[in-house]
Amino acid sequence: MSDNGWISLHRKILEHPFYKEKRKFSKLEAWIDLLLQANHKDNKFILGNEMVEVEKGSFITSELKLMERWGWGKSKLRTFLKMLEDDNMIVKKTDRKKTTITICNYCVYQGSDFKNRPPADHEQTTNRPRADTNN
Repeated sequence: MSDNGWISLHRKILEHPFYKEKRKFSKLEAWIDLLLQANHKDNKFILGNEMVEVEKGSFITSELKLMERWGWGKSKLRTFLKMLEDDNMIVKKTDRKKTTITICNYCVYQGSDFKNRPPADHEQTTNRPRADTNN
């Protein structure tokens, strides 16, 4: 199996019964969950009496929400998030009201360069023989 390239994973997977199943998340599931929760474009919303801006690749949460979502304790959650920060995978900013998590290099995971390719490249790709496809 090749480790090059990427697949598109729709956020609708968050609604699938397998995803909703109550369980303790693995570290991989938690990382994928962070990627799925990140905004795909800049966004604004109201939090209490404040208008909050959230950039593409970021989202607002709390440690409590993540602990409940992943079935983890506080120590495991903080250790995991610290590991991601130390490896420059995320930036975490916390204040009294919220925790903002920003995915570093979000565009790499989002594959936004795919949308900007010229149509000729799309035609070449779709007309290419399928012998090199990873099934």
